[in-house]
Amino acid sequence: MRRYRKLKIFVAGLAMIAAAATGGGTVFAAGTTMAEITTDKTHDTLSGTEEQTEEEADTSTQVEDRQEETDKDEILAAEPEENSYGWEEILGDVNAVTMGNGISAYNLREDRTATDRYYDQLDDVSKEIYNILYDAYKDGSTTSTITLNYSSVWKDQKITITSDNKMVMPDTFHPQVLSWERDMLTPAFLALIYDHPELSWLSGATYYMSYKINGISYYSSELDENNSMVKDVTVPCITTYIKEPSVDATKAEMDTIVSEATESINKKLAGSTFRYQTIKEIHDYICNSTSYAKSNTTSSEYQSAYSAFRDANGDGTVETVCAGYSRGFKLLCDAYGIPCVLVTGVTDTGGAHMWDLVQMEDGIWYGVDATWDDQTGRTYYDFFLVGYATKPDHFAKTDFGSCHIAEGAWDANGAYEFVYPELSTDQYHEDQDGDGICDLCNAMLDGMSASLAGYSLRLEEETGICFYLRFTNTVLNDSGAYMKFTMPDGSTTQQKVTDAEKQTVNGKQYYVFTCYVAAKEMADDIRAQVFLSDGTACGTIYRYSVQDYAGYMLDRSSTYAAELPVVRAMLNYGAAAQKLFGYHTGDLANAILPETERQIGSMDLTALASYQSVQAGNMPDGISYYGSSLVLRSGTLIRHYFTKAGDVELSDITFTLNGNAVTPVSVGSNMFYIEIPAVHIQNITQMNTLAAGESGAITYGVLSYAYTVLSAQTYGSTLEQVMKAMVIYQQTAQTYLAR
Repeated sequence: MRRYRKLKIFVAGLAMIAAAATGGGTVFAAGTTMAEITTDKTHDTLSGTEEQTEEEADTSTQVEDRQEETDKDEILAAEPEENSYGWEEILGDVNAVTMGNGISAYNLREDRTATDRYYDQLDDVSKEIYNILYDAYKDGSTTSTITLNYSSVWKDQKITITSDNKMVMPDTFHPQVLSWERDMLTPAFLALIYDHPELSWLSGATYYMSYKINGISYYSSELDENNSMVKDVTVPCITTYIKEPSVDATKAEMDTIVSEATESINKKLAGSTFRYQTIKEIHDYICNSTSYAKSNTTSSEYQSAYSAFRDANGDGTVETVCAGYSRGFKLLCDAYGIPCVLVTGVTDTGGAHMWDLVQMEDGIWYGVDATWDDQTGRTYYDFFLVGYATKPDHFAKTDFGSCHIAEGAWDANGAYEFVYPELSTDQYHEDQDGDGICDLCNAMLDGMSASLAGYSLRLEEETGICFYLRFTNTVLNDSGAYMKFTMPDGSTTQQKVTDAEKQTVNGKQYYVFTCYVAAKEMADDIRAQVFLSDGTACGTIYRYSVQDYAGYMLDRSSTYAAELPVVRAMLNYGAAAQKLFGYHTGDLANAILPETERQIGSMDLTALASYQSVQAGNMPDGISYYGSSLVLRSGTLIRHYFTKAGDVELSDITFTLNGNAVTPVSVGSNMFYIEIPAVHIQNITQMNTLAAGESGAITYGVLSYAYTVLSAQTYGSTLEQVMKAMVIYQQTAQTYLAR
């Protein structure tokens, strides 16, 4: 995420050499002096913001503000090589040559304006060099020699011819050539690597330029009294560019990265061309593909788009810093033809940083910082399509513009200052239907509170996620408008807006929609979207999970101290169910807990023994009790299985549960079950009596099943862990409710 490698660019002429800094040492040009530059990283942890009002559904939490302090791209000079004319002039410490400041004659246009390409800000000469460099490297070549057919005439240079027919140039000549070369090459090269993140092998290398002069010509035989002449001098220029990649960031591999990403994103888009949704999926894909490099942040490999998708330095992990996040984001925006530019600058604490600007269909540019949005175990949208004045919900920050301070001078001397597109003041909103609500975030555009007020967790008979929304008349006047929930397996359920529970808070009415989830689905995002009766979508897709809400409470440990034992037990129960069913075990519900809080120890079964099942009397003729199963859905239910003889008619037998008639469900020709309705965790101590016929009866409860499994110790460790976690969950819930 945030340490981007400082390019080490050494100017000694028009021979520019890029060598990857590998463990085996950096390859330097002959006669070139290199200076290593090290940087330090600062890592700031921010505290949460002030609590919001209840109706605003406070979602603030603690997040990491990752930033780095780095030097800018450094321009240094190296000693010249001897040219073909046997020129032996020694310049001494050429690193001391003053390169000058401000806009140079060769580099950036005085009338430049920001577009989606920094190329457009170059002058004609630097554009030509940019194109030559791009053509040489777009196909992924690792070594290339590039000849620049440019020369410059240096007016009125005094050249002394020695007795052995060698030329000696004036002291002022060399700095002029150095400055000329620097002004042509540097802006072209910087614009290239900012415009083309797919050239990952370039941004992952260490760069320097060496200097060489070939073919100095003079055209006078008239010498003055000092055996010197005054004449214009023409200097043809040659550039050599060498690349030694330190990672497999070849063009073929970068093409594979883009192909994999777009294939995954296209599946989620399902044919949608909605730019907002495309950018959101790109943002999420980047955040899910990598993690912030908390160590080895000085690694140059982390500066490339490649590092956002692959193990860039061979340490076995896919991680990067802000340059990798930003370049990876631009790489995928480019793949979809979405205008996007890289921005460098500093944070409000002075740390160097990189982020993106994206242009929406309205022609306005908005900020995206996937680095800060990607927090451990969770993805936020505090820095997604935001404006200068947008304030984050989860960061102890002010507005985006105050903590993202753009700086367009990318070289150490500040000689080449690129300009950025103008950032919007506000975050991105869209209101195509004119109903006064943002189609994307459901914010009321008249300044009222957001239509999506927040979420809650419902722990009654079943576990459910509640979505709280407000609507304008466009939705409320449509009797067929509905909320559609989409589960991870693709199954959907619908709930009409007219059937939603209504709650009034501080005079504002909210519509509450509840989606119930199974124990194993606590870490799954439930997708929810509102539609009109004709199928028109009325907003973006909301995503939330039980784990998200648990994380919300864990982030506010002082506020929810009493609830946290229940939250931890719930997450451990969900994770145990995932392991039992082999369901999404790479994303366990309790992954957001510290390792020490995920352990489930031994259990004393003394208290559970009182919940053993009891069978009384005799079953009707031809009916035999077979066994019981536990079904872990959004609630916990029991099924009692029975076998029957072939001539037995179930309709002739009366079955009751706690005195109320129940209907058996046939399973094949000789088996049936009777289901005990689901109860939530705090009620699993309940014992139920199932009677069959005149005298047969079974008294059984959820804890009867748990006792059977744990006392037998023959059902396997994963099932035993689920039972332990369930009992602990019940005990903590009971303790909480009894306080």
